[in-house]
Amino acid sequence: MVIYVDILFLNNTLMTYAIMWSVARILGYKSNWWRLLLAAIAGTCYTFIIIYTDTIFLHGFFTVIWHIILNIVTALIMTYISFGKLSIVKFTKAIAFLYLSSFICIGATLSILYIFGIKRINDNKTYIFLTIGFFVLLILGHKGWKIFHSYITPANLLVPVSIYMKNKKVIVKGLVDTGNSLNDPITGAPVIITEFKYVLTLFPSELHSQLTGNKGGITNLVNAFAENDMGDRVRILPFSDLGQEHGMLVGFRPDKVEIICKNKKIKKENISLALTDRILDDGDDYQALVNPRILS
Repeated sequence: MVIYVDILFLNNTLMTYAIMWSVARILGYKSNWWRLLLAAIAGTCYTFIIIYTDTIFLHGFFTVIWHIILNIVTALIMTYISFGKLSIVKFTKAIAFLYLSSFICIGATLSILYIFGIKRINDNKTYIFLTIGFFVLLILGHKGWKIFHSYITPANLLVPVSIYMKNKKVIVKGLVDTGNSLNDPITGAPVIITEFKYVLTLFPSELHSQLTGNKGGITNLVNAFAENDMGDRVRILPFSDLGQEHGMLVGFRPDKVEIICKNKKIKKENISLALTDRILDDGDDYQALVNPRILS
């Protein structure tokens, strides 16, 4: 059997990178491209080690044991390289989703190939396998976290949300909404949508009239924030829900946000709040929609 080392290295590295990227997206773990690339290279080294040991000296039962041990060790190394130090729970979750993403990707790719009558992958058809695999992982990375949180987060979970800014504090009741996938386009941080009237006391009195009237639209609000030395906190947030397609919301970045969920206090300093004049709940049971990524 002829093995083209360069093609094998490139294919495995690209696919492993895509898998690690999807895991980071689903779980909301912080990483960057070079850490994911190093993890992908480590995963590719595993493939070459397996090929070498199988062709040189390992056979039979010992091959199975060696594969299992090396596979687990490689998964641990890849996860550590990708995300650094994590708690035992988060690290274990990352390992689990690494295997889950791999199984879903490989299973979906082979199923699609089988549907189209391709039952064997050779060197000439490797690009087909890669293309389908990337497509599966792209969907998994972008939509998988919504599906994941829809199972682990009750749709009707209400949590107290404390918002701090310049020695001021307001508390609103937030609904953990799996439909809220709004992110800050600059930082990528998840966004909390809140009715502006409940956070009005956080702002200088000079801003109250602009927020309540908002006659000049988004431009007027942005200028008003800038005039009150809050221009660096302003965010323009595009959205496609709340009954409007391709809309825009004005947001701001508070000093920090605290959420108490299941007797656990979650503190975040990089959260943006989107301000809306719409009534989120007619019964006033909640005044904010919390992106479930904040709880992960």
